Amino acid sequence: MLVVSLKSVPPSCEKVLLTYLYKFRHNLYGGDVTKRVLEYILSELPRHVGTGNAIIMWKNSKAPCGFELFEITGDGNSLALDFDGILLMKNSAKS
Repeated sequence: MLVVSLKSVPPSCEKVLLTYLYKFRHNLYGGDVTKRVLEYILSELPRHVGTGNAIIMWKNSKAPCGFELFEITGDGNSLALDFDGILLMKNSAKS
């Protein structure tokens, strides 16, 4: 299972995702993909995000929380951190 949430991204991101995933809501995509498709999406999305943000979550039974999270950010205002097996989101306000 793969879930992708987009924020302020150009239309080219949607074209990459709609080939493999269902669109559930505006900028929310999900589906069951192979490892090869997951790797393709992880390699292709950074080229299309621009100044926006994409958060990708997929099932991984070997991870402490049962899933993995990968964030692609063009503006650098948030970061996913692993703190002793607990996944935390760090947000920093711009001055």
